[in-house]
Amino acid sequence: MILQAENTVPSLVFIGDPVKIWVDGFEGQYSAEITTFSADGAVEKETDSLDFQEGVAFWTPRTEGIYRIRVGDRELRGMAMNLPPPLNEEALLEQLPRQGQRLLAGDRFTILAMGDSVTATGDYPTMLAMMLRRATGNQQVSVIERAYPGRSNDASVRNFARDTKGVDPNLAVIMYGLNDQGARVPLPAYLEQTEWLVDHLREEFDADVILLDPTPDTGIVLPDRSGQMIEPSKIFRTQTYSAARRDLAQEIGVPVADTFEALWGEGGESLLAVGEGLWPMFPLHYSKPFTSLIENGGKGDTIHPNALGHLALARAVFDRINGFSEPGRLELSGQTRWVDGGVETEILARNLTPENLSGVLRFYPIPQESVAGEEPYEIASGNSARFVFRWPGIEGPEDLLMPGIEQVFRQPGPYVVILDQWRDGNQARGVHVPWSPTLDFPLQRYVTDAGVMEVSLLVGDEERKVFVTIPEEEPVGRIPLQEKIQVGAETTWAVGELAYTRFGGATSMEATVDGNLDEWSDAFWVPVGERIQARWTSGPRDFRERVEDCNLEWSFAAGEEGLYLAFRGTGNTRADQFAVYFDPRSPEELGTAGPYTWVGGSFAKDGKLTVRAGDSSEATSGIQFDYQEERGRLSGEIFVPYEFLNTSAWPESGDLGLSIVWTHRIEGRKPTFLMWAEDGHPWNTRWYGVVRLDPEGSLPYRVRVK
Repeated sequence: MILQAENTVPSLVFIGDPVKIWVDGFEGQYSAEITTFSADGAVEKETDSLDFQEGVAFWTPRTEGIYRIRVGDRELRGMAMNLPPPLNEEALLEQLPRQGQRLLAGDRFTILAMGDSVTATGDYPTMLAMMLRRATGNQQVSVIERAYPGRSNDASVRNFARDTKGVDPNLAVIMYGLNDQGARVPLPAYLEQTEWLVDHLREEFDADVILLDPTPDTGIVLPDRSGQMIEPSKIFRTQTYSAARRDLAQEIGVPVADTFEALWGEGGESLLAVGEGLWPMFPLHYSKPFTSLIENGGKGDTIHPNALGHLALARAVFDRINGFSEPGRLELSGQTRWVDGGVETEILARNLTPENLSGVLRFYPIPQESVAGEEPYEIASGNSARFVFRWPGIEGPEDLLMPGIEQVFRQPGPYVVILDQWRDGNQARGVHVPWSPTLDFPLQRYVTDAGVMEVSLLVGDEERKVFVTIPEEEPVGRIPLQEKIQVGAETTWAVGELAYTRFGGATSMEATVDGNLDEWSDAFWVPVGERIQARWTSGPRDFRERVEDCNLEWSFAAGEEGLYLAFRGTGNTRADQFAVYFDPRSPEELGTAGPYTWVGGSFAKDGKLTVRAGDSSEATSGIQFDYQEERGRLSGEIFVPYEFLNTSAWPESGDLGLSIVWTHRIEGRKPTFLMWAEDGHPWNTRWYGVVRLDPEGSLPYRVRVK
């Protein structure tokens, strides 16, 4: 039998509040060994006497931290928190303009916590609610959590209706980024999905929203799965995403909690020291939040904060609500420009403190790569200094489209992480360093016919036109955009890429789902197998020896009750998988962030095909599928009822947003991802193609410029 605690929230109390402990059969005085683990790494041990009466005793914590109570061979863990500071009601109403008055009036106040496994495995929302109840006296503050391991902005958007069903939130706290950055979600998609969530929480519930910076990844002092030491800069791998999201938050009027800084604190004399300094706030395992890495020499869970880490997160959100923000040492800004033989960025650092500052600035321009340069500084109070670094791997405009580099320079980039290192501390921040002069192919989506089309190019405040030819004979393709621009006496480059995909066509008909495609003789077919379609999150990737190793075509038909899909092609698909994504929204919404549904298929080694619905479909049955294979040629059919698209019919406009990702696997090789209409990252609606019902004449192209 273990010790048990009974509190309003199990194992969480404020200092001065008693912890009720009971053990069946205990009576009288028992000696207890009490250990407190603090956020600064201190470990305090004391011995106390617990007086059990009918199996119940009380103990009152006096120090903030994770406590461990041992009585004989029995153990109880929990955490004691300092009382929250008094509330600044004026600041609260400024940060929570929609629902703050309700909180202060003592009315029902529901916090909706949305996030990934960091939120799912910890209690920061509960701690925040406890702080708000204590600070306001409002005992009707409650928490509803919609957080899941592996969750990203995209999954939150597509499951938004399900996650908010039956929920009436007054405040939404949102933390995404670790999975988004780790999966190389394009920065524009991350920002558009964030804005979509904020807009819908405001429009549907009149809720206030607070964004939380994603937390540090502290695994830098441990080897990865291959035994290699992890690059230290991984600890701040999300900071460029956070910086871009902060810029967005300022535009749309959403407060951001300094949750990254809340864990990072004053840092340390090196990045490795920062990682070790965070041990007290991370657990042995995410299922053991009242443990600490200092109990096991830093070995354990380096992603998900423990109870002390979540206390720091909760306190950062409370501080933001209370209008408190810790000022930084340096204000950092910058501009990026073309120079002979490459790209350089000039950084302006301004001393915001009343003291003279000295240290070293280190520049990390490419995610999770080594430092590109460092500059020592001595800056007097109120003064500024300028520093310059050169971007590695960039010699000419074509290099901006290289994998890895292209991701950094996508709109609204570029962003760079700057580590400010001083004698016994450091701070890592993402900084926007836009082009000077402003040169930009704006993120655009066009629907156009083959032939010559105009593409917008912004040069400062001036809009210019670039003419590009879409070849009529090619259903898919990409065209690099490189424009040499003269701005005054300065010569510079505008760089982008245009990707085009001809619409698919769907025929109104009913089909027999048996894998025989005789009835599809008059169908429209789209390619899923061209070299240009082999891409993944890091860029073009084709590990096929020949295109024929996996070369497919897909077609579509609209029935009365659902959508038919057919595929045919060549290759060995015995280990392959595929996913088809659907966006039935209006044509005006296609190509924007928003919810979608999907079905996924997989082939077993014996050739058996299985197709199932994705996580955002309300329907559970009705999908039909069959498949044939003979002499290296394959054909298959799938029927998906419209209810799996969360609709009742083909879109009234005639246009259905749709995307296909086929994963081809051959033993001994890396997988090849073949995509119709995608740009390497399938989990958002921004790049979906379009299937038009019963088209007349030639089909147009969906064109995206980035």
